[in-house]
Amino acid sequence: MSRNTLKNLGFKLGRGWRLVDNAFKGEALLIRKVTQNQHLARWYIAKNKRIAVIPTPSPKLAGAGSIVDHERQRLIYLREQGIASYDFAVKKEEVLVPLDTNLYRARKLCLDSKEDVLYFIRQKYSPTWDILLANLLKRKPVGMKIKNSLLAYSFKTGVSRVLANLGNNLSDCVADIRSGVFYANSKQEILIIDLHSGRILKRISSPNLGQICLAPGNKVLVWGLYSYTAYQLNAEGVK
Repeated sequence: MSRNTLKNLGFKLGRGWRLVDNAFKGEALLIRKVTQNQHLARWYIAKNKRIAVIPTPSPKLAGAGSIVDHERQRLIYLREQGIASYDFAVKKEEVLVPLDTNLYRARKLCLDSKEDVLYFIRQKYSPTWDILLANLLKRKPVGMKIKNSLLAYSFKTGVSRVLANLGNNLSDCVADIRSGVFYANSKQEILIIDLHSGRILKRISSPNLGQICLAPGNKVLVWGLYSYTAYQLNAEGVK
């Protein structure tokens, strides 16, 4: 389906829209972000000059994003009930990981297609969201605490398990599926964690609250928010 066809159907591709070309063998997946409300997102699947609306995530949780599983033709995202999956082959939605969204949030979804495992960060809020919002509306001071944990959900068993507890100082993180490791910047340290066992392989001092992203060659790029320095790491912690 061409961009001109989508435009003729009424889609103004540009600000507020993202197009994934040929997401599923000739189909195009559209993700809409309503500019008037950045917390709302809506997905459309386009095929054979026809547009179909698929489930919309919770407005409160849309910031965590979504991922496309091209191999198994499904979209993984967040809803009010937790982490959900939409199967395009059978046009069915399924809740994978139930979450009490008054207490928990999830972010940094990452998929291992070969092992059929979904990795994500679960955040536990204290006090709960309803108390937080009530105090904010009353302009009361809020002593919010967030505990971060790295979890793995297996599509084969339908079970999620905690791999590592990362505390309340997680500033950034990224998963390197090819190397089987997870990088987390917590308490001014970069932790290199084995994705299978959850064991911490290395601890590297990072006093500048660095940001992390994947780079070519199975390395990650790290740079500081308060520093001009940047460096690369690999799974062994070698810079």
